[in-house]
Amino acid sequence: MPYKPRLIVFFAGTNDLAEGKSPAQVLADAKALVTKVHGALPRTRFLFLSPFSTLKRWQLDEQLRAYHRMLAAFILGDTRLGLLDLAPDMRDGVGRPLAQLLRADGLHMSPDGYRLWNRRLRPLLSRP
Repeated sequence: MPYKPRLIVFFAGTNDLAEGKSPAQVLADAKALVTKVHGALPRTRFLFLSPFSTLKRWQLDEQLRAYHRMLAAFILGDTRLGLLDLAPDMRDGVGRPLAQLLRADGLHMSPDGYRLWNRRLRPLLSRP
């Protein structure tokens, strides 16, 4: 591995589910990456960002929630793995995606969405 990161911030799953993978397959891919990295760099930490629903892919909400539950269970017990649950911040009071955090396409994040991520993520990146 050409790089030796102390931390990998990992966000994946939504495109995989949209392409037809199951939540279990997406989790298996994440586990494979962790296993590969830890084989070469056993002290590298992972911070998984929770998947979140979008307006355009609202039909995947239950699959995203299932993947999130599986991911949270996988992370338990390994101090090198963490999960930043951004999904609650990305939803309105009834659980639907907040439109202002998405671009007009209803899929990609808007500048407001990235500001939210930065506000939540920045303090975690500065920790030793």
